[in-house]
Amino acid sequence: MIIVAIDGVRWQDVFLGVEPELAEDQGLDRDMRLPPERLIPNIHQRVIGQGAAIGAPNCGAPMTVLNRDYVSLPGYLEMLTGQATHCTTNDCGATTIPTIAEAFRDELRVAPGRIGFISSWDRLERAAAADPRGIIVSAGRTRGHNHDLLRGSATLSELLDMGAVVGPFPGGGNYRPDAYTANLALHYLIEHRPRFLFVGLGDTDEWGHKDDYENYLQALRFADTFVGSLLTTLETMGPYGHGVTVIVTTDHGRAEDFKDHGGKPEAARVWLGAVGAGVPRAGLLTSPTERHLADLVPTIRALMGLPAIAGDRRGTVLAELVEAGERQELHASHRPSGMTLAP
Repeated sequence: MIIVAIDGVRWQDVFLGVEPELAEDQGLDRDMRLPPERLIPNIHQRVIGQGAAIGAPNCGAPMTVLNRDYVSLPGYLEMLTGQATHCTTNDCGATTIPTIAEAFRDELRVAPGRIGFISSWDRLERAAAADPRGIIVSAGRTRGHNHDLLRGSATLSELLDMGAVVGPFPGGGNYRPDAYTANLALHYLIEHRPRFLFVGLGDTDEWGHKDDYENYLQALRFADTFVGSLLTTLETMGPYGHGVTVIVTTDHGRAEDFKDHGGKPEAARVWLGAVGAGVPRAGLLTSPTERHLADLVPTIRALMGLPAIAGDRRGTVLAELVEAGERQELHASHRPSGMTLAP
């Protein structure tokens, strides 16, 4: 299972392409005013085209976040815990609620090192796991847990060090630019063949806050290229690659003025694309009721054959996404074992 979260990407850009009025206002060249299939070809052709998507316009009820502050950390907490959070800012503490990563470790007994969480934004460390034992977390340039599980590889160790010394632009503080995060994530995938991998890319939101639509679109195109590289890599990995589900989504939308999102109701709307094991080849799905980021965890649990967890403020299975009778099999090659990790 792989989740790629691209921070602060609007549904409008994903499903409608470059917005003509905003492009005109910001003086974008006409060759950048692309339809969605050309703006993000991998997401459209290889994810939505060979899988399914939720949250497109005129396709039933929308997909939104449950939190009503529309900022990143509450969105990621909702995405990874499967329930609405009381956190209302990006400054709240680490999650005390177990995340889907911990379900892979504790319920599927995945070996240390085969659960990875790699993100550009350092504060995503707070949403990775309540208990990070055995879970590799590389958040921002230097934050995270269990880096020793990456240091066993010369290549991964070098990539980790390169990302630690590079400047944070277009972010600030401990932020690691997406190019370094993406490269580390791809090599981790190849070497560790994780059962669960979360990749958080953030350059889109950083450029959005700068009110720079052109560079936001370039960052979105980079994220799309990463998704393509991820899928191509999986295609070369035999039964392991064919057994992986890939989900591409975002933590929040954007306000009408484009650069903002916190406290703006129009930023509540999000989207999701999925492809791979257990996902129907259905294109744009029509949702009968409003869907939420919290629905990812119960949906992943259903795909992995794990029991549902009931409770208030929790998400529900995206039934339209989970094809009847299709569940990931726990093949022998995927089962936990006492063996040491191998690429």
